[in-house]
Amino acid sequence: MKKTKYLALVLAAVALAAMLSLAACGGQQQSEEAAVEEQATEAVQSAVDEATAGTTADAQSVAGTEAEQYVGTWEFTSMTDAEGNPIDLEEYAKAQGVDPSAMKFSYELAVDGTAAGIVAGVSSPATWTATGDVITITAGGQSVDYQVATMQDGSVAMSVVDPNTGNISYLVKTA
Repeated sequence: MKKTKYLALVLAAVALAAMLSLAACGGQQQSEEAAVEEQATEAVQSAVDEATAGTTADAQSVAGTEAEQYVGTWEFTSMTDAEGNPIDLEEYAKAQGVDPSAMKFSYELAVDGTAAGIVAGVSSPATWTATGDVITITAGGQSVDYQVATMQDGSVAMSVVDPNTGNISYLVKTA
């Protein structure tokens, strides 16, 4: 059942990107574009709401703990393959059949242990905890562990490995 909800969320996000890119093409009237965008946004939000229902009930405050350093905004910035070679995000998005602008992704981690995952402008609720240098984010009943590290340039980033491809996604703390 959880896989079905997750798949529905992914398909709705892909449908949103496809509908928005079709609406952006010339030859359609402004009112049709607005209607398509509104329908797509509603479909994605509905799928997100269904897939993440009840996820904020398990939140625990991190105020006054070592984990408080992770509170803030984390933005998806880059990806590498399993060998560490950089992946061009625009080419990757196109290869996946997704509009590159839909690759915008971030987390907002709050001190009360709640989080918001924001994909293509659509926010979904989550919770988070931290143990040492691992941040665990839970949404829709599924948890993902992110490894936190300080980069050579001094920025703080978290990363996660896709178990299916070996690709590594990086999110940098921006605020």
